[in-house]
Amino acid sequence: MSEQEIQVLLQQILEGQKQLMEEMKGIHRRLERLESKKYPSQIPDKWLEQQEQEAIDLWKRVLTKVKGRISEPSFIAWFQETKAIQIEQDTIIVYSPNHIARDWLDTFYTSLVEDIFFSLSSPVQKVHFVTSEKSDSLPDQHIVPTPVEIPPLTRISEAEQIWAKVCSIIQERISRPSFETWVKPTEARGIHEKKLYISCPNDFARDWLSSRYASLVEECLDTLEIDVQTVEFVCEHSINVIEKPVL
Repeated sequence: MSEQEIQVLLQQILEGQKQLMEEMKGIHRRLERLESKKYPSQIPDKWLEQQEQEAIDLWKRVLTKVKGRISEPSFIAWFQETKAIQIEQDTIIVYSPNHIARDWLDTFYTSLVEDIFFSLSSPVQKVHFVTSEKSDSLPDQHIVPTPVEIPPLTRISEAEQIWAKVCSIIQERISRPSFETWVKPTEARGIHEKKLYISCPNDFARDWLSSRYASLVEECLDTLEIDVQTVEFVCEHSINVIEKPVL
């Protein structure tokens, strides 16, 4: 084969490669158009909407069962304003309207909700309550309470009897939902220097009772004509009892 024939052959090969490249580019463009039709850009949003709807549907089923297992006032107080946000792996994220509701639900109803998940044979096994409808991460960061020091308490049995009487009076003076929500879950811890110590299930319940019910409790104590005159609400998990010094 002469040198001229070789050059002609190489030129043909180059032209064939250029033609092949153009054909491949055309095929690539057609594939892109097909992909854009099959998987439009709105798909991620639709997927998120589908996930949110699954969470909403599951939470509706849970609420139906919860309603049959707790009192109506408790359901209205704690569950009525909740809203499912999304499902992350085996956990459903549920919005609650404020920090008090979130902590109360965490403390008293998490196990109930998770039992219901089990009864529904749901792949969701856990619930996480948040106070923002935008859940960016799991879990919420709760502030660790600073331990509150209280003196050694005595007269525990007497304190329980006094608190039972006070609760009976309060029950007649406030609404049933308020009583069941705030007063009923409390317990008498004891007495120290004419002060009645009452434990609350969490910090928010303690703050709520201290700001809204302390004066009412002290009015009730006054009507009982006993030496106990004041009340202090404390959170069970943040109590640090001061030990009596050894003499």
